Amino acid sequence: MGPNSAFIARDAVPMRLSGRMMLRVIAAFLAAVAALVAASAAAQGNSTDARAVLVGPASVFVDEDMNFGSIGTLGVGGTSTIDPADSSCTLTGDLMQVAGPCRPASFIVTGRRNMRVRIREQNSGVVTLTGPGGATMLMDNITMDVTDMTPVAGGGNPPGTLGRFRITSNSGSASFRIGGRLTVNPLQTPGVYSGTLNVQVNYN
Repeated sequence: MGPNSAFIARDAVPMRLSGRMMLRVIAAFLAAVAALVAASAAAQGNSTDARAVLVGPASVFVDEDMNFGSIGTLGVGGTSTIDPADSSCTLTGDLMQVAGPCRPASFIVTGRRNMRVRIREQNSGVVTLTGPGGATMLMDNITMDVTDMTPVAGGGNPPGTLGRFRITSNSGSASFRIGGRLTVNPLQTPGVYSGTLNVQVNYN
């Protein structure tokens, strides 16, 4: 976010909007195991705890939240689209990127080589971002880019399925990024907006 940034325009009242997506991951594992291991040691009356989390053979983690940064507008509105392939933002209308990062949501997948992964979004293709006084903006056109995964053909993709993939790395690690298009309405109320993008990851 850019709390100290401003968009100044002659003979106009500037606005600054900040859009951030809070990511919630719903992971469905067919063979995942998680364990918490604790150990303690004592010396001369002092003790300390040592803890480790063992992650099962299939897991997914949020690496970074989606963030549209701080957007300036003179009141006409427009769209801001994040490309998940290169993290770029394309603006339309009278929008201007004022400050802050513009980045897609980023996820890390751990599994094994050749494991199949299905990635689905659970928002029916539209995410609502809510800001001051209940004002809202919508994000749609949800797109995805992957690393160390290759598409799996066939089997059909029901609505909301971003894709079926096979992990190609020898380590079993892969990643994917999700972008989308944010619509800023005319005379949108300035302030910080946030919403939740639900993503489901299935392994087999």
